[in-house]
Amino acid sequence: MDTEEKSTIELGKLDTTKIKFQEFFNHTPDIITIISYENRQPGNFIEINKSGLEKLGYSPDEFLKLGLDDLIVPDKRADIPEDTYWIINGKSYFETEFITKNGERIPVETSNSLFQINGRDVILSISRDTSKRKKVEDALRESEEFNRSIIAASPDCIKVLDLEGNLLMMSEGGQSLMEVDDVSLILNTSLIDFYPDEFQPDARYALTRAREGKTAQFTAYCPTLKGTPKWWDVIVTPILNANGTPEKLSAVSRDITARKLADEKLRWSEDRLMMGMDMAHMVYWEYNTEKDLFTFDDQFYALYGTSAEEEGGNMISGQEYTERFVDPSAYETMEKEFAKTFEVDDPDFLSTPQHWMIRADGERRFLQVRFKIMFDEKGNKIGTRGVNQDITELKIAEDKLKLNQDLLLMSMDMAKLVKWEYDIKTDMFTFDDHFYALYGTNAQEQGGYQMSAAEYINRFVPPEEKEYVEKESVKVLEIDDPDIISTIQHGIVRGDGESRFISLRLKAIYDENNQKIGNRGVTQDITEIKKVEEDLQSTKAELERIIESSPAAIIVLDFDGRVHRWSPAAERIFGWTEKEVIGKPSPTVPLDFIEKLHIELDRLRNGKETLFNPLLTPFEVEVFKKDGSKIFMSLSVAPIQGVSGKPEAVINVMTDLSERKEFEEKLKKSIEEKEMLLKEIHHRVKNNLMIISSLLNLQANYLKDQESIEIFKESQHRAESMALIHQRLYQSTGLKSIEFQEYITTLARDLYQSYVKDPDRVKLLLDVEEVSIDIDTAIPLGLILNELITNSMKYGFPGDMEGKVFIDLSKKDDTYVLKVGDDGVGIQSDLDFRNTSSLGMQLVNGLVSQIDGEIELNRDNGTEFVIKFKEMKLGNIVK
Repeated sequence: MDTEEKSTIELGKLDTTKIKFQEFFNHTPDIITIISYENRQPGNFIEINKSGLEKLGYSPDEFLKLGLDDLIVPDKRADIPEDTYWIINGKSYFETEFITKNGERIPVETSNSLFQINGRDVILSISRDTSKRKKVEDALRESEEFNRSIIAASPDCIKVLDLEGNLLMMSEGGQSLMEVDDVSLILNTSLIDFYPDEFQPDARYALTRAREGKTAQFTAYCPTLKGTPKWWDVIVTPILNANGTPEKLSAVSRDITARKLADEKLRWSEDRLMMGMDMAHMVYWEYNTEKDLFTFDDQFYALYGTSAEEEGGNMISGQEYTERFVDPSAYETMEKEFAKTFEVDDPDFLSTPQHWMIRADGERRFLQVRFKIMFDEKGNKIGTRGVNQDITELKIAEDKLKLNQDLLLMSMDMAKLVKWEYDIKTDMFTFDDHFYALYGTNAQEQGGYQMSAAEYINRFVPPEEKEYVEKESVKVLEIDDPDIISTIQHGIVRGDGESRFISLRLKAIYDENNQKIGNRGVTQDITEIKKVEEDLQSTKAELERIIESSPAAIIVLDFDGRVHRWSPAAERIFGWTEKEVIGKPSPTVPLDFIEKLHIELDRLRNGKETLFNPLLTPFEVEVFKKDGSKIFMSLSVAPIQGVSGKPEAVINVMTDLSERKEFEEKLKKSIEEKEMLLKEIHHRVKNNLMIISSLLNLQANYLKDQESIEIFKESQHRAESMALIHQRLYQSTGLKSIEFQEYITTLARDLYQSYVKDPDRVKLLLDVEEVSIDIDTAIPLGLILNELITNSMKYGFPGDMEGKVFIDLSKKDDTYVLKVGDDGVGIQSDLDFRNTSSLGMQLVNGLVSQIDGEIELNRDNGTEFVIKFKEMKLGNIVK
């Protein structure tokens, strides 16, 4: 059959449906062929569309001389089942690879159907180029493999959880960190149960946040399965399915024990890549420029979530289409694409914009649009024809792939982690920009992204470590176990001259034949961690020097009283050597103190007040020496906290009190002697004042003038008020202050008995707080009271007038308030009590000034003097 016989049936003989098929045949990006099918066997090609010729690189004459076998890559032919290849059931579908004229392989999925043209059996074959999909799948597979290698090489504990927070998987590195011998024993254990009670709310909150699609972080204490204390930074993230909803959870736990001791925290975050894609759908449409109308079919409307009935027919204007279905963000893009297409006169020009559309149900989908200009028989542009392909899943997959790659890079950057690969055959490392950034340089400075092992060592490894790194590298390359993760730590000199310390973790890479071809790994900058470790060692050494040189006995005990540390001073003071006491109960600590120690530690664990908290409060104990003698010691006790923050031991600091005890005994005796002397002095002063009072009383008996008698009597009361203070002092246990409530009561009653002859007419009211006042304030205050009480009793109630004399004393903060007065006739309104010839008031004003007080007079209802004062202090001594 010649070429003309194989040509397509003339367009003019086709009905409308055939015209549409022809347009679809010519404009679809798929490869569409018609193959002869004589004697139930595929023959040569009869027809191929333009897209197929472009993809395969043949001219029409060249292609129509070929058969299906000529198009399929030979090594792929055997993969196609015979019944499928020969289309025994009238239809077939298979995936294979076509080979182009220039030898390029194109992966395709092919759908074949039998039908007749003019009574001849032919095969309609539609083959879709799956290269782009394959690339996405390969990228996804490579990303997943890389993620797995990162997880395997990661220094962190990586867990995969179900949505309830139960453990499904733990990374090998995590099993090592958590000292897990058999991970199956802890599977399905809740993440919350790994942590002590105080940290469980944080873990529970993090799981809740992750289930909501958010990332959560917390820091917690969690010992290993073998009890090793450890602190962790934990990041819990959702693992999303293709719909963007949480399917599982991941928990990445970083061991921050060393940094916890130095109050530093690092954060670690890592996401996983989960995506999928489905085959895209394709629909056909036409647009008439003159009428400004789109023409759609049922498949088109189905893609857009609606129907011709709902939309009022199969035609819609350009403006209506844009407003109904095009996402506003794509208005400008689509307008430019249509304008650009109409400016082109090439009938073969194909416009391929992509944009978001909004379905009738509100769902946003992403479209790949392909369209060409339509011309009439005169060559005038009359509209466009095209196909829309829903590539939402592909778009989502690509966006998620990029997002996960970005997140992975951000997480690695946060943890100062960079990746690299090494090819054994070429002896070449392959780095990226992140790697070079960590090393303080860039690809341009280093001559590209590849470098030999020798070049790496020569450029970045310090001279003193080169031999070590070379030897360790040889050891790693000799390892032939795919499950082993090797670690090498060494210093580097960055491109900018800065010295840093790094940790390399790597695993072997194998080809499809299980042959080792290289290594893949990560490098982490651990300079800060190394510095913390060195600082801890330095601090420990300094502490050792302090213990060794301390004159005090320093003893470290466990909770059972067994000795863990015995300083040289302890050996010198008590006589036992360190060898004699290590691991044994302390011979210097009484058993009753050990019991007390347990009680106090239990209180400490429960957050209660304890002798050990918060300071090393010393107390005295009497202990034995090796020779049997006893010695008084000052003992300070404090807990030693472990990595978990819980007490693990007790440190005892003991100081010899022998000399101090002897001095205290002498001082105590001296104080007792002085106290006896002071009491004797107060007693004698009191006696002398009482003698003066008696002499004044005797002298008054010889006086005839009543005014003089009153003067002597008032002087007698003044002397008695001072004598009463000295009496209270030598009778009290203290020698510096007196209980003033008792003093006022006694003084007031004595004056009451002296001046009030009719108790039924004048009452005495006392409201005095229990306060202790220093002698230097008490003496002038007693004289003030004497004068004011005397005035009220003598002058407040003339004749038969009745009333009350009241005395109030209170204290607020450090201020005393004394009120003395009566409800009698009161003081004359024109009398200025601060400037009077009265000896008593002059004495009151002077004594108030002496105690730095303030005095006020209230005449509203009788007479009331209000005196406010504080006990005067000089430095720390009360005057």
